[in-house]
Amino acid sequence: MDTYDLDDPEVEADRNRPGTDPASRGGRSRSRSVWWGAAVLVLLLVAGMGFGHDERTRAREFDALMVQVTQGQSAVRYTDARIQAITAYVSPQLLSARAPASVRAGLGTIVQQVAAGRIAPMQARRDGVAALSVARWHGAQRRAQAAYLAYLDDRIEFARAVSADVDALFRSRPAPSPRLAEARKALLAVSPDPGAANQVRDLLK
Repeated sequence: MDTYDLDDPEVEADRNRPGTDPASRGGRSRSRSVWWGAAVLVLLLVAGMGFGHDERTRAREFDALMVQVTQGQSAVRYTDARIQAITAYVSPQLLSARAPASVRAGLGTIVQQVAAGRIAPMQARRDGVAALSVARWHGAQRRAQAAYLAYLDDRIEFARAVSADVDALFRSRPAPSPRLAEARKALLAVSPDPGAANQVRDLLK
């Protein structure tokens, strides 16, 4: 069995080699723990900052979309009111079998002109919605934008149909448009709080 002289210079040198004493090893272990802890903390802070930035971006996107929805609904309601008002005014003669054909045609033309005049304002509102910038990874916000665009397309198409043929007013069509319910559902899905949800319901009812 090997024996060592405690006073042997080689043994003493091994004992005094840097990093071989327990205190030094413990210090390195503590340093590594502190480094990893700091790294984890930095990662959590970066992740938290990224999440907070993304939430603020989503909120800005929703607010911008709701500005356009408000303007869009104002244009839609005004269009509906104009067409309904002129239709109510001319309907007694327009739908009368005793009115001369020339009279009915003239009244129909008046209604068509009103509808035609409302296409451009609604198209402008549609263009405003389409121009909004929404992050590619914000799928729900993009679906809400697309759903409201589809609703505006439906309303614009109706105005076009009436402008081309007054009889389009009297053809059977769902009321309200199914696109309205789809847009409302999509916007409610991205509403950040109850107040925003109520705003959506009020605008798209």
